Amino acid sequence: MFNDLHWRAIAAARHAGWPAVWGLPNEHSGRIFFGKLGWLLAGHIGPWSFVLEADEKGRQERPVNGRLAAYGAPWAAWRGAAARRRLRVSSLEVRSVTRFPDDVGALCAAVASRFDWMVQRDKAYIDWRFSDAPSGLIRSLVLRDAGRALVAYAVVQLPRAGLAVGFIADLVGVDPGAEGAALDAALAALADSGAPVARAYAMLDSARERLLERGGFRRPRGYKSVGAYAVDGDHALAVATMHTSRWYFTDGDRDDETAR
Repeated sequence: MFNDLHWRAIAAARHAGWPAVWGLPNEHSGRIFFGKLGWLLAGHIGPWSFVLEADEKGRQERPVNGRLAAYGAPWAAWRGAAARRRLRVSSLEVRSVTRFPDDVGALCAAVASRFDWMVQRDKAYIDWRFSDAPSGLIRSLVLRDAGRALVAYAVVQLPRAGLAVGFIADLVGVDPGAEGAALDAALAALADSGAPVARAYAMLDSARERLLERGGFRRPRGYKSVGAYAVDGDHALAVATMHTSRWYFTDGDRDDETAR
């Protein structure tokens, strides 16, 4: 049944004109995808965490990164705060928005040109993905320079009821300075909401991972596999899909409840 469903899905992708498909197989299905169905290991993805407040909830959440991590929560919070101070850019204006501005598409297109693979972000898409999210937990921020040019945006998901973790759902910046400032603004928004821990997923060896490390996030203790299957192996997108370290990929690009 697994094999039959898989090949039907590949046939549907081929009929739709998609050059490649990818997914995040778990430990059990991965043995089938990689061992029997011809999928390639395109990379790895892992959860990075940032301690905003070393309170009881923050300490309870830290064991996901190991038992000893809970005892290190105060040190992690101090280290994170120091990293955040290095990210701030006082000349940038941070503003909360309920809808994205018209010039957000141009910002995303400029950033996309530096990567092999990036979900096409324009105003219509990211308003649908984030502004219209039914959860009511999404908060969006835009950053502009002194000339009023849009240089970055960030999206966070507040913690769900009874949970301690908020997410950096999406973040795009025109350069490393703008990215860092947007990350600091996102963490501030989660801290203001009362979230003791922030989390963000990143592909191994990717630009997003380097941003999170620079921002004081704790490296994952383990990564999950990212699998890819080339429907049209000669297509440029199929080639790009096979190397996740060159993707621009955020939590909002995952097909799960992070944003919706």
